[in-house]
Amino acid sequence: MKLARGRGVLALPWLAGLALLLITGSLASPLLPLVALGIVLTSTRTGTAAAGFVGAALLLLSAGWQVRVADLTAAHVVGAVATLLAGVVPALLLERGRRSGRTWTGPWPGGLTGPGRESGTAPDGQRRIADLERALAESCHRTGAVRAILWEVDPDGARAVQSAASDRRLRSDPFLLAGTTLGWVWSEGLALWLDREAWLHAEHRARCVRLQRGEGRGALLTWAFDRDRPAPHGGVLEDAAGQLERALALADARAAAGAEQRRSAQLMGVLQRLPSRIDPDEVANELVSAGLDMIPATGAALALWTGETGEVVAVGGADAGPGPGARFQAASSEFALAARGGATILREYGLRGPALPIVAPGEQWRARPRNLAAIPLVTGDRTVAVLGVWSSEQPRLDPAAVSLIETLAPFAALQIEHALEFGRVRARANSDPLTALPNRRAFEDAFRAETARQQRYGHPIGLIVLDVDHFKSINDRFGHEAGDHVLRAVADVLRGAVRELDLPARIGGEEFVVLLPETSVVHAREVADRLRQSIETMTVVWKGEALPVRASLGVSSCPGCVVLSGELMESADAALYEAKRSGRNRVVTAPLRG
Repeated sequence: MKLARGRGVLALPWLAGLALLLITGSLASPLLPLVALGIVLTSTRTGTAAAGFVGAALLLLSAGWQVRVADLTAAHVVGAVATLLAGVVPALLLERGRRSGRTWTGPWPGGLTGPGRESGTAPDGQRRIADLERALAESCHRTGAVRAILWEVDPDGARAVQSAASDRRLRSDPFLLAGTTLGWVWSEGLALWLDREAWLHAEHRARCVRLQRGEGRGALLTWAFDRDRPAPHGGVLEDAAGQLERALALADARAAAGAEQRRSAQLMGVLQRLPSRIDPDEVANELVSAGLDMIPATGAALALWTGETGEVVAVGGADAGPGPGARFQAASSEFALAARGGATILREYGLRGPALPIVAPGEQWRARPRNLAAIPLVTGDRTVAVLGVWSSEQPRLDPAAVSLIETLAPFAALQIEHALEFGRVRARANSDPLTALPNRRAFEDAFRAETARQQRYGHPIGLIVLDVDHFKSINDRFGHEAGDHVLRAVADVLRGAVRELDLPARIGGEEFVVLLPETSVVHAREVADRLRQSIETMTVVWKGEALPVRASLGVSSCPGCVVLSGELMESADAALYEAKRSGRNRVVTAPLRG
């Protein structure tokens, strides 16, 4: 009945505005902006997205029926568009906020939000809010209140946020408690009647009580009553407050049990997945994802530690901060302190921010962390890495979740150590022991992957095949050690003359290749010319004698020279053979396609 009466009253401004428009000039009326504002307030106040559309349509039809098309002026058109936007834009914003679950707080008393600040995407938070909303609605029924709100108080007792309401309408902005009646109720624990509050409708008065005040959290409860109706006696309110306190404790216990079950399932999932991760980067990303999900946190990073220096290898979250590859020294950051001490560091920075860098000097934050858990991953007596999680939103991290990650830490350290060792073994298996360039197997793996990508996306690939001229004579004249010295010098030239995404490799004897992704035949030829000149002009000295080194190069590209990327090697080999046949120390490009 109260809701129906309220919406009926809200319809009166529409009728009055319609009459004024008809009297003062229809769509060209100077009062049109005021009526448009009325549509905005009505559509948002009622919480009905369709109200804006309906209001705009009714005003346009009824106020514009008397204007003939031939008499339309610019003022009519502008007025019509302004009226339509006044209804459509707030409705669209309202509907978008509802679907996303985000809060949209307007200038009207009470505000308007989605399901509640703790719900987010976590099922535990959603269930907790739903339980509390039912309990608040039941308390309104028992006490005759028109509305009940639960306020969550932060650990410092400085702020309160509306977290649940009997009608699901909330303000999202925090309420500062210092110097307010809500703050006095919180600090003194005595119930009060409130008459004039920014969050309270003018026709209501409120009863405020403190429900609980425990370590790390607390809550306030407010009931709103009509001023023109007698308030219930104290016993009814005390009984209802006691029931709500028990409902809050039960909702917290259920949410905590659900969160614990969820975290345990996440922990088991991580323990099952980690052994299958054999790449260090995969292990690091898995642990960062686990930290973000299990806390939950807004940011996380994992850094490897080598005794006195650390390097970030994985970062997650939207807070920015350190990037992959960032380095830090002993005692230069919170991560460094945790690594050297071999013990978890827990910080609560509040709004002032950390004194030391979180991970590495020079980090840049989009949102500054309000807390941190830096957990060393230790195997034996040696710190292998540091996993850090932080939040830029919550005042403190969940200690139970941090403890669960600490339980994971020894196993994670062992997996990182195994992955690093596997990476070293794989690097040795894929590396040429003489030149430290990738060997034939590594080149063939990369070549298969790149040709598959080329066939899918059509991007060009260039390939250079290089052979040291008269290499046998160098071995015969100066010895095989001198020949090895020449090969290492050529490998250094290749490393220094190509891009990071290119792959130079030694594929046997004095033969080298350079794989050039995203490279046309013209640019591949330019790279080959530069390599030939660099080899010709380099100085190679062996036992005080300068060794002349020259090379022949064959170049091919797909699709510039061949149709299929699998034909690249054969095409480049043929070009190399032609370079040697025609005099050596030169570059020959495979014939271009017609």
